[in-house]
Amino acid sequence: MTTYRSVLEPLKETMNPRTYARLLKALAVVYGIEPMIILKEICGTSDRETEAVVRWMMDVVSHGARAMCR
Repeated sequence: MTTYRSVLEPLKETMNPRTYARLLKALAVVYGIEPMIILKEICGTSDRETEAVVRWMMDVVSHGARAMCR
């Protein structure tokens, strides 16, 4: 099974260790069960939309972290 950690492994070489570690922690929060429960139960999104929003949040966080390294 591919995890976000394995997908982000190439970024490890482009970021300082502290930023990379923070990125992994931030994505763990974004990809955790709580955001999915909020999106589905409180916001009423479908499974497909929930996945799309979570992926979007992960993209935003990872792009932001990469921008900080420039």
